[in-house]
Amino acid sequence: MAEQDIPLVLVTGAGASRDFGLSGAQLPLMGEWADLLVKSLMDTGIDFRVVTGLRPNMSGPEFEEALGRFLRNVEAFKQIKEFVPLTYRFTQRPARVSDAQMNDWYGNATAQLDGIIDAIRGSVVDNFNYSKVAAEAAADAYGKLIELLHVSPRDGVVYATTNYDPLGELALSVLGAHPDTGDAADMKGIQRGPVDVANLLRGLPRYAPVLHLHGKVGWYRQENGLVETREITRHDPLHGVPVIMLPDPQKTYADNDVLALLWSQFEQALQRASKTLVVGHSLNDKLLVKTLRDNITDQKRLAITLLADEQGGVDQGELDRLRADFGTDPFYYPLRFGRSMYGNLDGLEKWGLNPLVPGIPVLKPS
Repeated sequence: MAEQDIPLVLVTGAGASRDFGLSGAQLPLMGEWADLLVKSLMDTGIDFRVVTGLRPNMSGPEFEEALGRFLRNVEAFKQIKEFVPLTYRFTQRPARVSDAQMNDWYGNATAQLDGIIDAIRGSVVDNFNYSKVAAEAAADAYGKLIELLHVSPRDGVVYATTNYDPLGELALSVLGAHPDTGDAADMKGIQRGPVDVANLLRGLPRYAPVLHLHGKVGWYRQENGLVETREITRHDPLHGVPVIMLPDPQKTYADNDVLALLWSQFEQALQRASKTLVVGHSLNDKLLVKTLRDNITDQKRLAITLLADEQGGVDQGELDRLRADFGTDPFYYPLRFGRSMYGNLDGLEKWGLNPLVPGIPVLKPS
């Protein structure tokens, strides 16, 4: 059994970044980003609707399901280039399609699909880059939350996020911690090196590892395979291939060396954590749910927040869904996290003092 030498693993989703857009703006949640993405795709001039299944006004889960299916279909399509011409013999058409015609059709279709995926990646960069976020406001909120849990940002907090934005590391830096995302140090007189996410946990407690589990805006893989950081506000394919895991309920990180390293360290951090708090995450991500369940041996060390309304209540359906996934051992707390914070703060504080003490006020199902 791993020693609990990490005071806190903080796991965040889109809801944790929501309130911290620049100049009081709100960063988009999944459903809102879906609408922005559909608009971006319409601007490309490519007829994307039938092939992607994307449309305006989709819910977050509907969007993830459709986008995931499209991405898997594209991957499969690219793997059957040699097989497609062989299937033509099944048709009854008298005229045979030449190899040149087939190659031309396949190449055009692939280019169209690549254009759609590039527009999707571009939408991520456009909406979640560093110029869109308010670091000072986020630092104030995270500082209050971490203090509520009786932990210092300098104690060796591990920050794990499925968000693409840089809010976590910016907030930790403002709070006086030393966040380490794996980005190479930007030092005068030398060229910045590649991203290196190996062994981030070894920097504890001096450094605060930041694990971007779905990748990060600005990470681009080059033709030589190395991943470099670009401080950009607009996507350009010339930068390389963005290292981001796009929404997909059946996502896997196994074929991405950078993300595989981050997920491996996330599992280690969960095993070593005295407590793990999930903030602003829908937990519709099956991979994340499994990882939390499999690597926290005592689920009382896990607290999950649900979006609180102004009366401190939560959506009963969401609570029931989470209890179906995690059971009754984790603690569930109503929390509105943002520039203003309210909910069951007393319960969170007591859980922060000692997550294994019984009798902590906790949200009960009705």
